[in-house]
Amino acid sequence: MPDVDEARRKVLFLPDWSKGNPYQERLANALAGHGYHVRFAEYPKGAFPLLKTALANSDCDVLHLHWVNSLVESVTWSGSALKKRIKLMMLGLDLLLAKLSGVRIVWTIHNLVTHESANQETEIEARRVIARGASHLLLHSDSALKLVELTYGLPLRHKTTIAPHGNYDGCYPECSEARNTLLTTLNIEDRHTVLLFFGAIRRYKGLETLLNAFANLTDPSFRLIIAGACSDSGLIELITKSASSDSRILPLLRFIRDDEVQPLFDLADIVALPFERTLTSGSATLACTMGRPLLVPEEAKVLDIVNTANALFFDTEAGLTKQLQTLDKICLKEMGKSARAAVEGHSWKNVSERVASAYAR
Repeated sequence: MPDVDEARRKVLFLPDWSKGNPYQERLANALAGHGYHVRFAEYPKGAFPLLKTALANSDCDVLHLHWVNSLVESVTWSGSALKKRIKLMMLGLDLLLAKLSGVRIVWTIHNLVTHESANQETEIEARRVIARGASHLLLHSDSALKLVELTYGLPLRHKTTIAPHGNYDGCYPECSEARNTLLTTLNIEDRHTVLLFFGAIRRYKGLETLLNAFANLTDPSFRLIIAGACSDSGLIELITKSASSDSRILPLLRFIRDDEVQPLFDLADIVALPFERTLTSGSATLACTMGRPLLVPEEAKVLDIVNTANALFFDTEAGLTKQLQTLDKICLKEMGKSARAAVEGHSWKNVSERVASAYAR
């Protein structure tokens, strides 16, 4: 009798970004219920990485591309128009040859371009090649699909499945000890209105805009928790200086342990995510899972889980300041209920059903 895993259809997730982010791991586990065994791998170096991957994993039915940074970066750094054209042709040929080897290539489009793209216009050309050549596409919202079609200039609905970002139910444990430690460390009181900026701290996430807007608030009862690891020395210096001049700013510039995640969100009245353009946000889904409303740019409506019932929107730094000045703890609590309802049906079981259907189509 064959081994159970051997009898399952094989999927390879590329690249492996599962450390510190449960997204891929939770999706992989849920897909097991649909007869798929998922492995993780990195893109190989050199030319034709997809063909190399397909040949090295000949038992795989699907190559599931999650992020394509390394596939497009060589194109964006081409240097000359001729080199760019050659590399775009090689990328298209790589997709074709990999499919001819017998695998389906499914791509989840998480972003229009990489967050710190060296050349957005050229990168869009490369992404257009991948979108055209992939067997099937996955997006987290219908609004995101419309924006991708507009930006890439391609009709893609016929080969796209909408599979929302799964919620984080059961992912982070409640821990009273960690909560008490954070309360003591941060000196948070019930009377405080607490904003939380959570996740890996990078420039594209708009923290500087948030700090500028927060500096315009005079209410001493406000608190801003900035929680997450940061490797950008310039950002670290900015946050440190801001906190030294304003005691209401409370930085936790380190990796946040799993047992600290739930307590941090428990302390927050609202989660601020002033990021630049993106098609999906694990942080937004996490905030909604935790029943916390969001403070986000207008363009965040592309996520489809945010609306006027569970989020406050802004389009400029002045607009952000105005929204901060209107925050009311009682209203925020009600908005948090709507935030939770927005992701109630986004279990990984439901999400994986859609992903499995994309594999089979």
